[in-house]
Amino acid sequence: MKKGNSKKNELYKPLKYFLLYICFTLSFSFWGPRTYFEYDKLAVFFYILAFLVLFSAGYYLGSSRPDAFRQIKTNKDELTLRVPFLNICIILTLLYAAINFLTLLTSGDHSFSFDSIGQNYNDYYDAHNATK
Repeated sequence: MKKGNSKKNELYKPLKYFLLYICFTLSFSFWGPRTYFEYDKLAVFFYILAFLVLFSAGYYLGSSRPDAFRQIKTNKDELTLRVPFLNICIILTLLYAAINFLTLLTSGDHSFSFDSIGQNYNDYYDAHNATK
């Protein structure tokens, strides 16, 4: 196998994993244990298909540029501006998730036992649909 071809395979691994994950979750939503009310499978399929085609095209075009990875190393000023912003976003997201978890924990409506995971999901789904 050529050295350049091996590098290309490594380059497209994240795209392949992403496509597999999306296809798996789509098939799970179609044929999984849960039946969704008024779920138009055909419309969802074409929407996801269009998304995957556009995402793959963008990934392919962006990664096929010869300077795609060199640019990250040489443009350090832009990178130093983005990293603190990214850290702030991560901290805010974790804080939001922690507040939501603490609210759920203190409400007493849910059990965190592994024996009742499915029941918790059903209760949440029923409560969510009742508020609509």
